[in-house]
Amino acid sequence: MLSPEKMHPLKEALYQESHSRPFPRLPTPCRVSLLVVPFGAATAEQERAHLCRLAQDFQAPTPEPGCLSYTENLGTVRVRWQRHGEFSSYAFFEAGLYQEPFSNPPLKRIPPAWMEGIPGKLLISTHLVVDSAQKKYDHQRIHQLFSGKAIVGSRVRRGGAEVWSSLDLHEDGCGRYLVLSDQLGEAQTGRVVQRLLELETYRILALLALPLARQISPTLNRMDYSLILVADQIKQIQSLEDEQSLLSKLTEMSIAVTELRAHSFRFGATDAYFKLAQEILLGLEEEKLAGHLTLGDFLRRRLTPAERTCRVVRARIEELAGRIEQASELLGTSISLRLEEQNQALLLSLDARGKLQLRLQEAVEGLSIAAISYYMVSLLKILLKGGEKLGLRLNAEIISAISIPVVLLSVWYGVHRIKERIIRNSP
Repeated sequence: MLSPEKMHPLKEALYQESHSRPFPRLPTPCRVSLLVVPFGAATAEQERAHLCRLAQDFQAPTPEPGCLSYTENLGTVRVRWQRHGEFSSYAFFEAGLYQEPFSNPPLKRIPPAWMEGIPGKLLISTHLVVDSAQKKYDHQRIHQLFSGKAIVGSRVRRGGAEVWSSLDLHEDGCGRYLVLSDQLGEAQTGRVVQRLLELETYRILALLALPLARQISPTLNRMDYSLILVADQIKQIQSLEDEQSLLSKLTEMSIAVTELRAHSFRFGATDAYFKLAQEILLGLEEEKLAGHLTLGDFLRRRLTPAERTCRVVRARIEELAGRIEQASELLGTSISLRLEEQNQALLLSLDARGKLQLRLQEAVEGLSIAAISYYMVSLLKILLKGGEKLGLRLNAEIISAISIPVVLLSVWYGVHRIKERIIRNSP
């Protein structure tokens, strides 16, 4: 054996996961009641605490801390609680004979106050009855059990049992299933019952996104039309104000579609539950009963359009988000081109101003050379006249005139040397 340090920390938990939700073993006859409650704000600890109160009422063992499933006998009723991905299920099983199949379900043995206190809002409630096929359940009797509603039925498990249901709510606010069999053992009966309870759960959960899809569709239509207008207005941009207005509209639409994308989980769950319901129907191995739709026929006719509607709405949201992104990129490109045009015009203007400034600078430079030369010649002339006053034989006028070209060249050369040094040392 390998040491515990070599074992993956999840090894035991993953092995036990395969055995955490076994099929129940159910005798014939028996009755089952199912309640399904989405989590909402309820935590697993709150649900376990509520189950502890129920177990204490019947002096039964309480759920272990941290468990996600609980099965225990409460008097004549066996309860099974399971916490799934986004809902919790409470199933109540009761074996034994009865007079009327749906008149006294197992829920009657559960304290009403405890039922009212279950954390969350009840989404699914249904009763299922397993009885012997040898009893007289003719079509009239079956219709009476389902309050005269339209019913569907089929043989399942290679003809080992008959399943009947209206797939509708009755006067007690619950759905109903009737299973008639004498050929299935307790394990097979438990598997059939479990699959029917799961089918009831998944078909309702698959429909949970349909009202949302219908609510979102008009919003998508309006946003789609608005986006067409925005795309047309992008072609007709005339000013910066037009660009800012369109950018504001696209930003608002992007925020709105981001909020719609928050519902992607619900639409994705619909697809998953729809596929699970299809797998369960395949596992039941239905065979037609003359004159009746099978459960699979009925559910496919009802669920498939709903699933497609949700899928289309989800695809429209993603497609709209992509188009908004493309429109934003197109507007961004348009703004970038306009900015480039403005920058190019600004550069041309700066270039023209630079050339003008250079000409002015050259003109000023020439005037500066002339001014500096004038002052230098004037100083030289003053100096020469001073020499004349001292008795030196100098002609100030002639010498000054001769020095003018030399001074001009000297000043010009000096200015250009300074200019070259500044240009050479500039960054």
